Amino acid sequence: MKKLFLLTALFVAAVFPSCSKHDGVETPDPQPLAIAFAEGNSLQFDAGETKTVHYTITGGSGNTVVKAEMQTSDDAYAVETTPASATEGTITITAKTPETENSVVVTVSDGSQTVTAEIAVSAKPIPEELAIAFAEGNELFFGVDETKTVHYTITGGSDKTVVTAEMQTPDDAYTVETTPASATEGTIAITVQKPTYNCVIVTVSDSDRSITASIDVTVFKWQNRCSRDSGHVVAAAGGL
Repeated sequence: MKKLFLLTALFVAAVFPSCSKHDGVETPDPQPLAIAFAEGNSLQFDAGETKTVHYTITGGSGNTVVKAEMQTSDDAYAVETTPASATEGTITITAKTPETENSVVVTVSDGSQTVTAEIAVSAKPIPEELAIAFAEGNELFFGVDETKTVHYTITGGSDKTVVTAEMQTPDDAYTVETTPASATEGTIAITVQKPTYNCVIVTVSDSDRSITASIDVTVFKWQNRCSRDSGHVVAAAGGL
């Protein structure tokens, strides 16, 4: 008798589906409201730069509303939201002030559902001006066949900094050799063979920036000139 009752119950369950189905089709649970950003949730800007973030909404409807505003109100950023449809649109962000960090808070509302997401934004600092300085100064005086070493220091550069040195007027009177010790320091060895005047042109390049500096070099011909003062013989510099 029990077996007959169990078989009957199974037959009824198969013929008459549960109340969660309608005409044999299950009703799916509503998709949760969410927003995604094609460019990611973290952006870095140059001062004055504008970037556009493309967003996509899932789980919404024709009533979906998107709003974007800065987490901390200030004048460093400008934000504008432009919906293209109920599920897509753009958020335009402009960074007006360097060295600031903030977040764009994006709120998505759809009737009974509301979600928020954040886009972290930061502005790059204004790069330090690229410059080079010479410890021995920008004017050197040589004797014939003399070598001098100039120590240079670079500021405002990076690990991509390149330093080159060459004579302003190419001739066979000078030999110039550049030896970097690091991206910010190094030496320039200058050797002269005969009396003349020239300039060493030093070029510093760092990605898209480049500067030049000069070192004036003058070579004197040394002559021995006798002096009777105190019985000493004095070596003096003559003209070029």
